Amino acid sequence: MKTTLIIKDPSSKIKIYSDHMIVTSNTNSAVIGFRHIKELYINKTILITPSEMLKLASFFELFFIDHHGYILATIKLERC
Repeated sequence: MKTTLIIKDPSSKIKIYSDHMIVTSNTNSAVIGFRHIKELYINKTILITPSEMLKLASFFELFFIDHHGYILATIKLERC
């Protein structure tokens, strides 16, 4: 079952690999497989490169949110 993932802590760090990512915050870290994510909501202040954004968007919809949780931007790739 795919789930929605929300990363709202601005001090979180994300390392992206070929089929999973590691999310590290001040309190814990988690390894998350891309096949388990339906959509990802990420705080706009978390550092992520454009190539990492495109890689994530190839697996699921990617939304950028502010500190209140409002959606600021969406990255969605068209699939043929």
